[in-house]
Amino acid sequence: MSDRLMSEMDRAFIAGLIEGRGRVEIRHATNTRGPYDQIRLCFDKLGAETIKWLRAKIPALKVESTTRPQRCYLLSFHASALFVEAHPYLHDKKAHAKLVWKWVRTFPMKGIALTEESRALRAEVEKQLALLREGVSCSA
Repeated sequence: MSDRLMSEMDRAFIAGLIEGRGRVEIRHATNTRGPYDQIRLCFDKLGAETIKWLRAKIPALKVESTTRPQRCYLLSFHASALFVEAHPYLHDKKAHAKLVWKWVRTFPMKGIALTEESRALRAEVEKQLALLREGVSCSA
């Protein structure tokens, strides 16, 4: 996401989408290398034209074609970058943005396992996200 692709209006519009249709989730999954966690910024119930516009602005956007209306999402670093772009325009989801940034900072270098400190920080982020989903305010 570069400045030349996103105008101030784009950033404000995306912030509105995050506020209205966005949610942050942590997904626990397993692949051939073993278990792993993903933090995702998901958008639910977006129309086809909105998704088309978002994909033009954010090429890393993943779209789940099996759901109607379609659902789309961004993974860790892309979600973090989008929150950076939209942060000045966010209101209710500023705390979510800070939690995504905390989570992304725990990523180890390739081939290096998570430290106990990183695991503890991820567990704390997960608890705080659960509280935010329940409507409980927490300090991110």
